[in-house]
Amino acid sequence: MKKLSLILLSLFLLSGTAFSQSIGVFVGYGSSAFGDDFFGEDSEVEQAKYLPLGAQLLFGSGGAFEFGAEVNYALVPFTFETEGFGDTKINQLYYGALAKFKIGSGAGLVPYVRGGAGLYTGTVEIDFNEEWEAFGLEDTDLDLKSAFGFNVGAGAEMNLSNSGGLFAEFVYHIVEREFDAEDTEMEENEPFGANNWALHIGFRFAL
Repeated sequence: MKKLSLILLSLFLLSGTAFSQSIGVFVGYGSSAFGDDFFGEDSEVEQAKYLPLGAQLLFGSGGAFEFGAEVNYALVPFTFETEGFGDTKINQLYYGALAKFKIGSGAGLVPYVRGGAGLYTGTVEIDFNEEWEAFGLEDTDLDLKSAFGFNVGAGAEMNLSNSGGLFAEFVYHIVEREFDAEDTEMEENEPFGANNWALHIGFRFAL
């Protein structure tokens, strides 16, 4: 028992000195890359832009590899404009795991590749135009089922000091979403491709 306690204490001390921690906050600009199964093959609705806001908590050993967690919220949601109908707004909240692999080290720009996986959640807001509201239709909210998805990307960071630096990255999200059947009063809803991409610019603080 005494030996086990010493081993655990040693591992704790080693982990406390070997691992670095940092938190990054970012804003960005992105777009949907939804599939035809969402719009319909003959639809003329264009892809929608959105503005993500998020944070990353990362752990590393001072080398090329880092891992941690990320949360990402569509501060400005995807807004699809349908002529003669109204607007459909899709809110997205993502939280999951993140891993980065740096290519090179030292001063200046350090490029990296990144990958992640986690849960995509959110809701849908439908805002009808005045013509449809005249027929008695009211703006409504629908639920989207949470779905597991992936994301991949690449970026670069620049250390400004020992306590922090800037980073910029491109991220592509791969996920399928599905409307909640209870909200749509349908027995079954087919999943649709809800891929999207974003450019992030942020600042990273050492902890």
